[in-house]
Amino acid sequence: MIIIITIIITTIIIIIIIITIITIIIISIFIIIIIIIIIIIIIITITIITIISIFIIIIIIIIIIIITITIIIIIIIIIFIFIIIIITPPPPPPSSSSSSPSSSSSSSSSSSNILPGKSMIISRVSERD
Repeated sequence: MIIIITIIITTIIIIIIIITIITIIIISIFIIIIIIIIIIIIIITITIITIISIFIIIIIIIIIIIITITIIIIIIIIIFIFIIIIITPPPPPPSSSSSSPSSSSSSSSSSSNILPGKSMIISRVSERD
């Protein structure tokens, strides 16, 4: 009788040990899977964040390049304008010597130029009708 009781007790103990080992293995597998999932999520978010930051840095660099190019172009245009202003001779001395005759002739020629142009337009419109 004692032998049977000890056999039953030892089998129960062995079954309990096997069950606990199996549950520990299952729990550890779940923990490992959860840790792997967390690591994958962290890696994915880090890569997304770095990609977004790289795009932002590229956009900022492009904006800075565009701004510097426009500033350089504006400076070059201003320099050319100053060079043109410096190179061109000042017109006031010739115009001041013959101010009244040239202005009267130019006004008469401009008025004579305007009238024929208008008559040509009027004649062309009347030809269309």
